[in-house]
Amino acid sequence: MQSGQKFLDLIIQLHQDLKILDDDINMRAGSLSEYTVKWIISV
Repeated sequence: MQSGQKFLDLIIQLHQDLKILDDDINMRAGSLSEYTVKWIISV
């Protein structure tokens, strides 16, 4: 049963890493769209 627990820990860790990556992408996309809006307004 030990290997099953290790596998579960790995899945949880991977899921958390993906969530962090997803949040990072959302943050970048948000700041990018904000920058684009400012650029459009200034033109």
